[in-house]
Amino acid sequence: MDELLKLGLMFLANSRGIQRGANTASRVTTGTLCTGMAIVAVTAGVACGVAALWIFLIPVIGAGGAALSAAGVLLITGGALMLIARSLFHPSPDEVIDEGGPLADEFLGILRDGVERNKGASLLAALVAGLAAGSARK
Repeated sequence: MDELLKLGLMFLANSRGIQRGANTASRVTTGTLCTGMAIVAVTAGVACGVAALWIFLIPVIGAGGAALSAAGVLLITGGALMLIARSLFHPSPDEVIDEGGPLADEFLGILRDGVERNKGASLLAALVAGLAAGSARK
């Protein structure tokens, strides 16, 4: 996994253009690190908020109702985040896809090996992607 992450970061740095300066790679690395830490902090905050909601609702609607309410909050939050991600990653018609070169070939080779080693997770991801793509066309 570390190898795939390093290769992905090199691919990203290469696609953005190393010629802009030596700081590009360090900015990408720093940005990735900050993003990872932000994800951990947000996840912990959401978990604490859901736990507090659950504890607050136990005397009001009982243990079962509190658990269902907490699950509902998580489902709504996850659905909203999926819609946001879909709108961010939806390619525009003007976007041009370039081939990438030898670094892209190496990246795709490592990605292919990862898919072959994790067939169950890959099939599940393909199923979810197919469901998302199918619901977008309706």
